[in-house]
Amino acid sequence: MTKTNVIVAEEQEILLRGISQALSEVNDIKIMAAVASWEGLLDVIKAGYKPEVLLFNVSLPQVDLIKIAAIKTELPETKFIALTRPEGLIIQQLIDIGIVSFLAPGFDNQQLIRAIQISAKGEVFLHPHIAKELVERQTKLLGQLKAGTKDLALLNKLTTREKEVAALIAQGYSNNDMGSLLFISPKTVRSHVKNILDKLEYKHRVQVALFALRTGLLNLDENSNE
Repeated sequence: MTKTNVIVAEEQEILLRGISQALSEVNDIKIMAAVASWEGLLDVIKAGYKPEVLLFNVSLPQVDLIKIAAIKTELPETKFIALTRPEGLIIQQLIDIGIVSFLAPGFDNQQLIRAIQISAKGEVFLHPHIAKELVERQTKLLGQLKAGTKDLALLNKLTTREKEVAALIAQGYSNNDMGSLLFISPKTVRSHVKNILDKLEYKHRVQVALFALRTGLLNLDENSNE
C-alpha cells in the first residue's frame, strides 16, 4: 500500500501529540516528522524531507506569509494544509499564495484524516467554519446579502449534474469520492469539473466552492454541524 508522507508543524504539544496519534492509526498515512516550531520545520526540510502533505499552524511563532511562500517554493510538489482560525483576511492571504486547504480549531479526527487524504490527491479541503467565513467575508465586501446577478446568471449555465459536482467540491470531496457518490467514473467527474471551471471562468476549485456556497448549492448550517 502506498502511503501519504506527512509533516506536521504545531506548537501546542498536546495538539501535536493528538494529531500524530490520530494519523499513526491510519494505514495509508505516514508521519515523516512532527515538529513544534518553524525552526524545526526548516530543519527537516533542509534535511531533505519532501512530504506529500504539510499540515502547519499559521500561528506558529516567527511565521509570516513571506516565509510560508518561500517554503512552498522549496516544496513545489507538496500540498499544504493551513490550520487557522476562521478569519477572512488571513485565509484570503493564504489563498493568494496558493494554499487551498484549511482546517479550523476544533476539527475532529475524521476531518483531519479527510483533509490529508483529499489534499494529497490535489483536491481542495475547506473546514465548514472556514467555508462559512469566506462566504460571509465576500458578502460583506460586496455589500450584499445573497448571490448577485452575475452569480445567478452563471448558475443558470450549469447543468443539474454540474451543480451537484460543484456542491460536492464545496464539501471537499475528491474526484474519486464524487464518482462513487454520483455513480459515474472519475474521468467523467474530471470532465464535469473542467466544464464548471470553463463556464464560470475560474482557475481553481476554491473559487467553485465559494460559488456553490454563495448560490445556495449546499446548506451551510448542515455542514457547520458536521
